[in-house]
Amino acid sequence: SLSKNQRFSSEIFISEELYSELSQKHGAPSVGDFLVSGVGTLGICYRVKEGDQFYFKDGNVIWFRPKKGIDSHFFEYCFQHEHVQSQIVSQASITTVGTYTIQNARKTKFYCPPTINEQKKVASIFLTVDREIDCIHMRLSQLKKEKKALMQKLLTGKRRVQVEAA
Repeated sequence: SLSKNQRFSSEIFISEELYSELSQKHGAPSVGDFLVSGVGTLGICYRVKEGDQFYFKDGNVIWFRPKKGIDSHFFEYCFQHEHVQSQIVSQASITTVGTYTIQNARKTKFYCPPTINEQKKVASIFLTVDREIDCIHMRLSQLKKEKKALMQKLLTGKRRVQVEAA
């Protein structure tokens, strides 16, 4: 849900006190860390954002902390790329349900510009393109609504079309 910018709705929650206790004892994801699905639908990636507060103890999710010198936005785009996604699928132990394990995650390779500034520039270009795509999707959605409304008017006869003689 979070990876699709949707609100996570679950009745499973823990109290602030338990969260504090568990995160102090075992750690908790922080801004810039990544969570990647490791069971079922493989390779869905979520970059932890400011204000996120959650705890998990689940083998279905792999927790990445990008190393120093790796831009987290760049790392996120790498995980979305088919080069990494195909590695995830091929490394998964395909049985009834595919599994991407921590051992497999350690073998996953991606191309990385040598400097963090280059990584940030690449990620910035992708972010700009993503924003453009979002704007196009919103415009497309608006046009579809307009088309539906116009069709409703035309097909019910509420609005007439003038036909010119040939």
